[in-house]
Amino acid sequence: MNVFGEFAKYYDLIHEKKNYQKESAYINGLIQNYNSGAKTILDIGCGTGNYAFAMQELGYQVNGVDSSSDMIQIANGKLSKSKYTSSSPSFSCGRMEDYDCQKKFDAVICLFFSLCYQTTDDLIFKSLSRFKDQIKDNGILIFDFWHKDGVLSQKPELKIQNYSTEDLEITKLVQPKLDVSFDCVGIDYTFYLENKKNEISKFKEFHNLRYLKPKLLVKFLKELSFKVLKIEGWMTEQKLQENEWSGIIVAMPDWSQSPKKT
Repeated sequence: MNVFGEFAKYYDLIHEKKNYQKESAYINGLIQNYNSGAKTILDIGCGTGNYAFAMQELGYQVNGVDSSSDMIQIANGKLSKSKYTSSSPSFSCGRMEDYDCQKKFDAVICLFFSLCYQTTDDLIFKSLSRFKDQIKDNGILIFDFWHKDGVLSQKPELKIQNYSTEDLEITKLVQPKLDVSFDCVGIDYTFYLENKKNEISKFKEFHNLRYLKPKLLVKFLKELSFKVLKIEGWMTEQKLQENEWSGIIVAMPDWSQSPKKT
């Protein structure tokens, strides 16, 4: 079963209240604080392109990549509606642990917990390594993550959520299950779709996400010769608290400690 296969069709509807502009302004503040001349961004795990378009509106040239071809198809479909032309984002399909676009960027971002879909230490380390290979001199890496202490203190719960379109009534059932042996949350999503004829169909997707301790991420980053510049709660501009679910890390490659990839 694909992650963000059928789900992709309803992704933007489900997240229509998410304030991508406000969140992108926060990311822009981090970028400008540590690399004020930044002009180019690689958005890894870009989904349907919502951050990419928001960052574009802030003046960046953005390349987006995602492992879901369905999400990339939707992102590319938005390009025809974009008010920009030459500066529009570009989108491609690829897995973050393998991706190499043969280009370097002023900032690499990986948001909305995309890194958490890498559920093993090996995949996380490989992904961070690939991120580094895409960063220019003086460039930075910004990524968010599920914070282990916060997840275990709040614990994911069963949710039933309802959405409407012109043609459908949609019910999304979210059934999470903690797997503490692997530091993961397995989530069973079930979608019920009712059309105007009261005909009901459904589909399911299973998503598995890793929650992480900052200490482990810092260890990996240091092994890859990154300087960790900031760890804070998501959009708090404050130290990450024990009970916070979402954290963010800003890091910069220390090229004096490792050879540059050519």
